[in-house]
Amino acid sequence: DKNGSAWFDAVRATLNALTANWAKKIPLTKRIRMHIDLAEKLAASDENTGAENLWRNEAGEGAATWFNDWQQAAERFPDVTGDEYEGLFHALMRTVTVRPTYGQHMRLSILGPLEARLIQADRIILGGLNEGTWPPETPVDPWMSRPMKMAFGLPSPERRIGLSAHDFAQLAAAPEVFLTRSRRAGNSPTVPSRFLLQLETVLQALGYSTKEKDCLASKEPWAEWARLLDDPGKPPQPCMPPEPKPPVAARPAKLSVTDIGTWRRNPYAIYARRILDLKKLEELDADVDASDRGTIIHAALEAFVKAYPEKLPLNAHEELLKEGRKVFEAYQGHPEVKAFWWPRFERAAEWFLEQEAERRNTVTKFVQSEAKGKMGLGNFTLEGRADRVEQLRDGNLAIVDYKTGTLPSGKSVKAGYEPQLPLLALIAEEGGFKDIAAAKVESVAYWKLSGGREAGTETIIADDVMDVGTLAQEARAGLEDLIKAYADQNMPYRAVPKLKLQPKYDDYAHLARLAEWGRTAEDE
Repeated sequence: DKNGSAWFDAVRATLNALTANWAKKIPLTKRIRMHIDLAEKLAASDENTGAENLWRNEAGEGAATWFNDWQQAAERFPDVTGDEYEGLFHALMRTVTVRPTYGQHMRLSILGPLEARLIQADRIILGGLNEGTWPPETPVDPWMSRPMKMAFGLPSPERRIGLSAHDFAQLAAAPEVFLTRSRRAGNSPTVPSRFLLQLETVLQALGYSTKEKDCLASKEPWAEWARLLDDPGKPPQPCMPPEPKPPVAARPAKLSVTDIGTWRRNPYAIYARRILDLKKLEELDADVDASDRGTIIHAALEAFVKAYPEKLPLNAHEELLKEGRKVFEAYQGHPEVKAFWWPRFERAAEWFLEQEAERRNTVTKFVQSEAKGKMGLGNFTLEGRADRVEQLRDGNLAIVDYKTGTLPSGKSVKAGYEPQLPLLALIAEEGGFKDIAAAKVESVAYWKLSGGREAGTETIIADDVMDVGTLAQEARAGLEDLIKAYADQNMPYRAVPKLKLQPKYDDYAHLARLAEWGRTAEDE
């Protein structure tokens, strides 16, 4: 109807100011101002303005104070897009806690012992009847001893215990009292208050309490009722592993060689990443980690090899360190990177150049770094990027993958769970790499560049003895089986079919609720 259309047009016009500049980088202060203006427009009513509705009560006052502080702190912040602003807003708003104004409840007052003695209540709850709270712990004065305090006429530490006992006796004498304590504080057991223990002892001596009956026990089973609030009524049943079955048309027709191993180990991760397009958001101002070290090593070696694909310069070590310094400059804000990672890089660089010198003088004719390639398998496209492809003097090829962390085992490579290198060999033999003619792959290997006590190691996964071609064809057969299986609408993308083969890093484990069902699932 016309009224509905007019309302929709008004809302669209209001939101247009925000969405029109969503992808542009504009000052953060301006985005905050746009956000506030939009919120006030949407909060307006016939009776009140948007500002009156938006900034009232505790939540409104807290939001107004927070926005004001943020706007003042954002003056020197770089320009941001709408997506970046949204991430900032959600991350920073999580730090704000809004509490109701103290003492505003009509029937409930939470007071200290001194204030509680000044009012008369129908019901009193003495909480926290543990030693250290009733009475509070006696502080140790590092400046004045007990005799010194007596000489100055100051009260002794025990006086506070007497006052606490007085508070307890007066409050516990009310017509209706609940005496409560926690049995644990965090992960540690607690000790009942001496006042509570003394009261129980006196009651037992007078015959009011016996082993069979505690006169302090409530007539109502409060503790049992509290437990029943969390009682599911039956033993908990873990959820089943997710098994989504998206339409065949939505299933990926193009994956990288690294995706294939994930496809074998954890199909659900492929579903979440490639079909739902869910990506992990990096934490704001996150600390550097092992993946950053791998990025640094790869970038430095890539730049060096691209600069010298055929012959090494006379000052090769100096040139490689020069490329490393360029990459390390991006991490100047993290002093630990320079202090701990640079010495490792220097040692790794020495080992790398030793390998380079030996191979370039004997077997290697040309090296291509970060080589991109692809090949077709029916309607499916396999893509890959090799850290290093060597063209050998005899016309064959060798493929090397740089690693800074744990190496995949040869067993997992041959079983098809780490098929990256065999599939890269397959692409190379099919002529899938740009500017590299199809040729036999003579070997595939990992170069581990840790920079530790052992600066680097070479692990050959396959060579002429192991027959790279056979390994590549086995990887192809396994991939074709995967493609055929997931072309069936009834084939689910199950999370971690075999728990023993669970990936070390899984960005989607929480979505798959792996911690719930993974503890009881039977591994096949």
